[in-house]
Amino acid sequence: MKLGMFGGTVNDFPCLKGKANEIRHIGKPLLKAFEVHMNKDSAVDKQILVALKLSVRFETLLDENQMEYVLPDKAHKEFVKVTFGFCQVYSAIAHHFHSRKVPLFNFTIKFHLLLHVALVSKWVNPRKVWCYAGEDMMDKIKHVVMSCVAGTGPQLVISKCMKKYVTGMGYELANLQRKLDCEV
Repeated sequence: MKLGMFGGTVNDFPCLKGKANEIRHIGKPLLKAFEVHMNKDSAVDKQILVALKLSVRFETLLDENQMEYVLPDKAHKEFVKVTFGFCQVYSAIAHHFHSRKVPLFNFTIKFHLLLHVALVSKWVNPRKVWCYAGEDMMDKIKHVVMSCVAGTGPQLVISKCMKKYVTGMGYELANLQRKLDCEV
């Protein structure tokens, strides 16, 4: 965790920089750092500590059940309880700072979505429908597409792209095969 990971603002609130897949497990180190530096006498710091612990717990629940297509009943019930608890505590923290005109904790529509994700986890594991796993792949494909646009008619861009992608995958598979052959 580096100071450079924090910066920029979204509607005057500080935000964490980085791709979702890179920062998705930042909760544990953030919790450890906060425990060391928090004001033990501050009620709001105690609320922040609870929010961080709940956040880490729902991350852990999802990690423990990542291979399941639906969360097992016990995990689902705990996930709902932890998620609703997190949103309640976070809301109290946000209201504390908003009333003092200190833009530290932003309460967005994503929290409403998070509650729905928790409720729906009875029927589908959130890890199975997580949309950020391909974020790096999208960036790579964007560069491949950009390299195909120049000098190519619009109707041929996709064909040229697919040829480059297939060629690249061929090289990747050949490299993987070489590595496997070396290990054997």
